[in-house]
Amino acid sequence: MTRRLVATYLVITAFGLALLGIPLGITFAHHEKDLVRAAVARDADTMAALVEDSLENGRPVPSADINRYTKNTGGRVIVVNSRGIAVLDTENPQHPGLDYSTRPEIKAALSGKRVDGTRHSNTLGTTLVYAAVPTTANGRVTGAVRIIYLAGTLDARVHRAWAQLALECLGVLITVALVGYVIAQWILRPIRRLEEATERFAAGDLTARAPGGASPS
Repeated sequence: MTRRLVATYLVITAFGLALLGIPLGITFAHHEKDLVRAAVARDADTMAALVEDSLENGRPVPSADINRYTKNTGGRVIVVNSRGIAVLDTENPQHPGLDYSTRPEIKAALSGKRVDGTRHSNTLGTTLVYAAVPTTANGRVTGAVRIIYLAGTLDARVHRAWAQLALECLGVLITVALVGYVIAQWILRPIRRLEEATERFAAGDLTARAPGGASPS
């Protein structure tokens, strides 16, 4: 009986957690995606401000700071001039000069637009989280900065969000099981006493009586 009562509490609780937790998890996952996109866009703005003077004056960009960013975050940074030619690529530091002008986000940035979002890369065979911003001087575009992260970075944050929610739900179920066990014991105690008295009476003990307070109050 105790097990059935506790199981009932757990089933009801699990059903309630599913009704609340699944929509909450989906909302939280979307929120994490928005946070990542906003962070990448903010970093791209910061990086553009860092390199705009160098691009305007044709000087080398501060590669040490940019490489440090890549090392700390895992994001790939590409800085291109006004023709879309890479002056720095953190993934190919020894081979600048590649033409990125046909990449959709860099093409948009070189036209003066700020873009961010996600897209599938046929070259890399995976989804990218990206942000690209133009660098300008005296009203003209002097180049662009693009930052990309592989979808695995975004997926990892979403998975952590789901794992955190699952642990919280597990904690609730464990608490309900413990509290439910105590409540079940309290509810069933007078019933057990009544059963014991009934068994004694059936066995011939005519002095057996149902204990007082046979129901919880």
